[in-house]
Amino acid sequence: MALMGGFARIGNNEITILVNDAEKGSDIDPQEAQRTLERAPANLSKAEGKRQAIEANLVPLPPKRMECCFALLDASDPV
Repeated sequence: MALMGGFARIGNNEITILVNDAEKGSDIDPQEAQRTLERAPANLSKAEGKRQAIEANLVPLPPKRMECCFALLDASDPV
């Protein structure tokens, strides 16, 4: 599962995670994620103004980091 933005609270042997969005690993196309990541620098360089620059920085995690997250979360994936 990939988590997009949010907060985590750890206490009493429990982790509570509140996120803006989540997506199952099986729903993510690795090739599309790679293409999106490769387009990011060009989109950032073309940004006109603060809003476009912020939007250009909203890029999914690189596939290698996604795989790491999936490995940690898939074993107890409640979704």
